[in-house]
Amino acid sequence: MISFVPFVVKKNLTTKEHKVLTKGHKGIKSDRMNRRKPFSKDIIFLDDIESVVNKITAKMREDVLNNFRRNGAVIGISGGIDSSVCLALAVRAFGSDKVLGIMMPEHDSSPDSELLARELADKFGIRTIKEDLTPTLAGLKCYERRDEAVKREFPEYDPCKTRLPFFGVCFSFHCRIGGRDKRIGA
Repeated sequence: MISFVPFVVKKNLTTKEHKVLTKGHKGIKSDRMNRRKPFSKDIIFLDDIESVVNKITAKMREDVLNNFRRNGAVIGISGGIDSSVCLALAVRAFGSDKVLGIMMPEHDSSPDSELLARELADKFGIRTIKEDLTPTLAGLKCYERRDEAVKREFPEYDPCKTRLPFFGVCFSFHCRIGGRDKRIGA
């Protein structure tokens, strides 16, 4: 795999300068780029995890403390892999007293998500808050637009009869129940 580093070319180059900089229009090969692994499923395996974690947390500290002039981090947590890694890195970078976890469930969220997020927060010793996004998403008509889009593709789709297989809840944000509209968050 050959990789090239982009470079800045000044305006109004002489022909000689242009040839020197472009080296036959291929760019300038970087030694660092040559050391990269080719893209594959094995790219997730890190040679020196501790070194990578130290680089990431140092960059987080530099950006948050110096560039943004903040004292810590607010991390959205769901209990999933991505938010768990982000939380672990933030706690390592700033300490548990400088990290706040925010859980943001909405109508279609798995109930397990909050349980996993709380377990994660307890493990790292951080404070948490919960902000239910259902009313906001309802106000933006996200659920209605989702149902309309699905219905356009699948005319037989009835959001009031469709249930998520593992949650056992109505897939639609609002359903007609007993002849009345029952709207969640309205």
